[in-house]
Amino acid sequence: MTNITSPGPFIFGILLLLLLTQDRGFAADRMLDCRSTFLPNSSHEEIRKQFSNLNVESTALHEGEGFYEQGTVIFGGSGVGPVEIFWKDVQQQQYPKIVRIRGEQKSWRTDNGLTLGQTLHEVEQLNGQAFVLQGFGYDHGGTQTSWSGGHLESPPSSACQTHVRFSLNRPPDSQKEFDILGEQDFSSANQTLQELNPQISEIWLSYGE
Repeated sequence: MTNITSPGPFIFGILLLLLLTQDRGFAADRMLDCRSTFLPNSSHEEIRKQFSNLNVESTALHEGEGFYEQGTVIFGGSGVGPVEIFWKDVQQQQYPKIVRIRGEQKSWRTDNGLTLGQTLHEVEQLNGQAFVLQGFGYDHGGTQTSWSGGHLESPPSSACQTHVRFSLNRPPDSQKEFDILGEQDFSSANQTLQELNPQISEIWLSYGE
């Protein structure tokens, strides 16, 4: 009787190799930085070619407070959140001004370890110390305004600066918690903020003039 060897393990090995190769390439695409992925001289057309395996569209993006501007969106597909790009040259769609991710998807990560959903405590650990953020309860509430010289501070030579915005997990329910609302700066070491431990809901790169 002829002994026929099952091709199962061989095929499984080939599939595993393909998956690992694709994952390495895709992981590189998900780096949110201005040194290797979103270069300061990028354009919509270059982004479209760079992310040819994803859906890249030109569309109106919400700037905040009811204002919109034409920009670029990279749609990552199922389980991968979008990246929004605002341009300095809006007409020609070139030279990034802001590169932004929002929501709960953790598929994109900055080169210094920031990702959506991280808590205030986790960000303090990455920064190596407390930092400064705005009070909550308005359009730009929860925005980090200074890393206070910590590890997350971009070097002067960097083409972009990294910023984050936090959101509360629940509405304030005491006078002490209402005190952190409003357009004013707070240290992340603030006792109430430490207790509430808000999470990152937005990360963006801002490029110099």
